[in-house]
Amino acid sequence: MLTAFAEQVPKDGVVADVGCGPAQVACFLADLGVPVAGFDVSPGMVEAAQGRGQDRTCASARCSTFRWRTASSPASRRSTP
Repeated sequence: MLTAFAEQVPKDGVVADVGCGPAQVACFLADLGVPVAGFDVSPGMVEAAQGRGQDRTCASARCSTFRWRTASSPASRRSTP
């Protein structure tokens, strides 16, 4: 199924792997030549993903953490009209 998906990605396209974890899907797609940007909220998962790319062609997959608003963030404490 992922191979069929990879074939549909435009030549100038990039796949966003949101919640990439240890980047298994990102690496599979990168191994097929698909540009991939992976994101995860867990720094540990991103570290594992980056380590996975050290010795494989999936080094071209970029993985990084992202933050989201939590219940304790100032924006979430604003009252709604």
